Amino acid sequence: MATISKRQLDETLAAFETTVSGADATVKLKDDKLFERLKTFKETTWFAKSDDLSAPVCARYGWINRGLETLYCPTCENTLVCEIPAEASPEEVLAKSKEYRDNLLTAHGESCPWAIHHLDDTAYRLPLSSPAHTIQAFRNRYKALSQHPPSIPKIVFNESQAGRSVNVDLLHQNLHVDGDESEELTRSCILLALFGWEFPNEQATDFLQCRLCARIVGLWNYDHIVTLTDADSADRRKRIKVAQDISVELPSHFDVLWEHRSYCPWICTPPGSGQQKLGWIATLDTVLSAGKPNRLLAHMPPPIPKVTRTTTALESA
Repeated sequence: MATISKRQLDETLAAFETTVSGADATVKLKDDKLFERLKTFKETTWFAKSDDLSAPVCARYGWINRGLETLYCPTCENTLVCEIPAEASPEEVLAKSKEYRDNLLTAHGESCPWAIHHLDDTAYRLPLSSPAHTIQAFRNRYKALSQHPPSIPKIVFNESQAGRSVNVDLLHQNLHVDGDESEELTRSCILLALFGWEFPNEQATDFLQCRLCARIVGLWNYDHIVTLTDADSADRRKRIKVAQDISVELPSHFDVLWEHRSYCPWICTPPGSGQQKLGWIATLDTVLSAGKPNRLLAHMPPPIPKVTRTTTALESA
């Protein structure tokens, strides 16, 4: 009797269990509490860590990031400081991260449930879903973005870095959405949606967010496709002025790939998660496959030829 792996079983069940609820279809972590913990990790307070001590790993062990290089457990209220010197070599960073990784379990209080149990690697990955749900969620992200042209930034998509080209026209055709957007606006919305970017809500269209790595990016410093009005330009200059003391060169275009955090399932396959493809490639392949002729038809038996009965002279008499 043939056996299947747990991953194959999960994928099979997901194809049957996932419901397509129209405008409600989305791609997000199945564990909302895990996502809430992940949101607390910021680039300014949690950095220079190896994969052993990445934000998803710490969040799976029940920790949130509270302050510079400091973990905090809301359940037992214990803290764990994970300092790694800025001058540490890559080898030292790896060794120190592994050392702190061992403490993620033992640093909890004795009566804390996180001291005896943590979420396994499969908790942080691109959620399993049916092709229909994947396509509907992609369509929803695209439609929501395209409804706010003034908010859409000019984007960068480097195919050589991504390792895969994207036929935007074919994707748009397969989504079966109506609209009279410009070619540049359509391209930007398609690529943003393909990489999982969306507005936090209808009122917060000055930001893009990812529901898997919890990255939120303000859009006011990027060049936009639609020309801003004088009032909008003044407001944008005002926001930039607040950060004039930061000596960094702000990019003018939004990079759909590199704006994600390095551990995001949209652009990587998290270790031990069972995820087989980068999230954006899995979505791309699903949408493109939907545009091909129905594969089931290719395996159907040929139609039975119609037999025309010939009337004999005797019968017609």
